[in-house]
Amino acid sequence: MTAYDSICPRGNLIRERRLDRGMTQEDVAQAADVTVDFVVSAEAAVVTSKLGHLEAIGRVLGLRIDEMVSDPITVRPTEHVFASWPWSLSGFIQRHLMPIDGAYCVSEADVYRTVGAMRDSWEEHLKRSGEEVEQFLLADRLLDRERTRYIDRYVKIWKQNDETVLHATVDDRRVGVTVTLPVTEKAYNKLRRGEISFMDITGDDILPQSQFLVLDSGVEFPVGASVPAKKLSNAISFAIFYQIAVLAEDPMRDDFRMLTFAASPTNIQRLAAIGFVDHEVIMPIYGYQILEFMANNEDLKPEIRERSESIPFFAGMFRRWVIGDKALRRKRRMILRTLNIFRSLVKGRRDRSRRDVLAG
Repeated sequence: MTAYDSICPRGNLIRERRLDRGMTQEDVAQAADVTVDFVVSAEAAVVTSKLGHLEAIGRVLGLRIDEMVSDPITVRPTEHVFASWPWSLSGFIQRHLMPIDGAYCVSEADVYRTVGAMRDSWEEHLKRSGEEVEQFLLADRLLDRERTRYIDRYVKIWKQNDETVLHATVDDRRVGVTVTLPVTEKAYNKLRRGEISFMDITGDDILPQSQFLVLDSGVEFPVGASVPAKKLSNAISFAIFYQIAVLAEDPMRDDFRMLTFAASPTNIQRLAAIGFVDHEVIMPIYGYQILEFMANNEDLKPEIRERSESIPFFAGMFRRWVIGDKALRRKRRMILRTLNIFRSLVKGRRDRSRRDVLAG
């Protein structure tokens, strides 16, 4: 992803919006805390490297940064863009526009190991919770008895769309895993109404992209004090946000929907804080609460509504920056996965051949 050192403002649009609002150039400059000369230059479409100044003008005029520049696809986000990001990701995003190669599973065996670690890590999460978790422990014990089916489900989903399972990484180390599912509208609604459990969503329900997402899992691995808590939290949040950005057809469209389910008391608190609403629907068999993401919900507290509205907006912006690189990265992963399978086959044949030779 190339970040341009200079960009060209869409001067006519900026000027028209200012006039529509009945503001002078001096008014805009004062409200945005920039110089009048900068406002004049922006309206004259003078090339600039001060993207943050343009963002400040945009906030005053109600314009997004991608609307204000002539080549929005190649504009890299800045600290200003992510000032109201729903998680503490501003600095992290600057260094991690794309997941590293090691964030992706490269084989079915890799998925098996990852999902096994996810299952074990969730049990540890519940044990450390220190809250009333008996109802969640009952569901967890049931999933333990279904471990093989549980893992097989994720393998089939991954085979259908390998973006659905993504590791959170810190310094090239896998520290957790997130699972986000782009599903059919039918599967989404059945889960939303409590007619099916998350285990009933299978590879057959998975699409390349969808306006209906299910946040299935976000689990940190037990890394102890070797990874600072903030880095761990940022890595998990980034992985989820990246998946939302690239698996949704367009997170900024009004038909975007997102579901998840709360599998611990901590889950419920975190989800409520970013705009998920509990509609008092309980998942069959496991008893998890089903929550739906509700941007623009007037019943939310103002600070939570602001956070929730920012999620699809920034996911849409993020998508514009990463989607081209995602296509290239996907081709590379397919090649690497093919080579990995080929290596396993060749290595097995070579070892058998050598054993035959040694046996005489």
